[in-house]
Order: sequence, then C-alpha cells, then structure tokens
Amino acid sequence: MSPRSTSTTQRRLASGAADHCLWPIRLEDEAVRIAVALRLGSELGSPHTCRCGSLVDATGTRGLVYKQPPSRVVRHHALSDCISRAFGAAGIPVRKEPAGLVQKDGKRPDGCTLVPWRGGRPVAWDVTVCTVVAAASYVTAASQSAGAAAEQAAARKSLKYAALSTDYELQPVAVEAHGPMDEATISFVSQLGRQWAEAYVGDSQAHSRKYTTQWGGGEGIT
Repeated sequence: MSPRSTSTTQRRLASGAADHCLWPIRLEDEAVRIAVALRLGSELGSPHTCRCGSLVDATGTRGLVYKQPPSRVVRHHALSDCISRAFGAAGIPVRKEPAGLVQKDGKRPDGCTLVPWRGGRPVAWDVTVCTVVAAASYVTAASQSAGAAAEQAAARKSLKYAALSTDYELQPVAVEAHGPMDEATISFVSQLGRQWAEAYVGDSQAHSRKYTTQWGGGEGIT
C-alpha cells in the first residue's frame, strides 16, 4: 500500500470511529474548515518551504508532526486542562504536574487526584497526542483500525511510567490527531462523566454521555 493510500485509509477510519463523535463542534469557522480539510485530505494552502527547510505540501499535515510549533504544546496542555476541569466539575480535587510520584528519574505525569479514584487509589493521568497523519511510527497501525495508534501510544506511556508509585493508578490519555482515542481513555472519560452526573445531576445513566460529549468543550482542539 502506497503512503498516500495508507494516509487516506487512516483518515477514513478515524472519521468513522464511534468515539470520534464525542468531540463537539464548538470551534471558530476557520478552525472547522481546517479540521474538516485535514480529515478529508483536502488542500489547505499553497506548497511552501518550512523554516526548518522541509517542504510543506498543500494538505498542511507537516504542522501536525513538526516538533517545534507552539500548537504541539497547546494541544497537549489543552487536553490535560480539560481533564483537570472535568475532575473539578465532578467535585474531585486534583494537583497538576505532581512531583515525587516517580522516584527514579523525576518524571511528572500531567496531574493526579488527591482522593481515591478507583480501587482505593488516586489516579495519575498523562496525555499524549498521536500525530498519525504523517508520523511513520503510527501510520501503519492507524490505517488498519481507528484508535490503533492511540493504543500504541497508551502502551508506550505505561512503559514510561512503569516506576510510578504503586499508591497511584496510571491513566494514559491517548488521542489521535484526527480524534479517535484508545479504549481505556474512552472508558476513563465515560466514568468521569458519570461522576459528574452523580455529583450535580443525580442521574448518571441519563447524563454521562452528555457530559462525555461536552468533555473539553472542543476549545482549541482540531
């Protein structure tokens, strides 16, 4: 399979994934135009040379894998902040970038709860955004099934925090650039929605999906 057909396949699978619908359209018109064009593989602009010297084609996918642009950091922090705010809405206190959870190398997850979450342990989460559009390490998996690249990224994140204190449960939050998430992330977000519903609405069954759909509000995420 050629690189172009592989990329086309992974875009089609991502757009049709069930969890893809969890992200609401609450974006500015220009952001919606870019998001739709990326999913369809349409042209976004004219080919040009990036400041790093690489050629940027008309589809604009270079921006999703380039390691230097501010958008790469913005996406990561936006997702982590969504989770932090979601816990707050559910009445669960959290701490961002806690120190001391990994004793060997000082790695810090994006945040952790200050009270037990599941199994009597607090949860520590860490976000990763999979740029499957052109990243060779993810393209093959993503072209076979939606969310496959997210599953790989979540497994890598688990290995990264293998030395995490046993007092905490690790929750990787893996999201592909086109929207699909790994199964554990979907379950985690759904459970967080139920917690919010029980705390503020009193009916977790009727409102958990509504909350999950609103998770993150779609602000700043394309």
